[in-house]
Amino acid sequence: HMVFGDSLSQRLGAIYCLYCLYETQPFKPAFKIYLSL
Repeated sequence: HMVFGDSLSQRLGAIYCLYCLYETQPFKPAFKIYLSL
């Protein structure tokens, strides 16, 4: 009954992890292109 809430929190966590990875990547342009696809 909490599937939506759990999936939403997991999605936000994944986005946060991707953002942290993006901030620490030396090849930001390529990673930005990858995220924009």
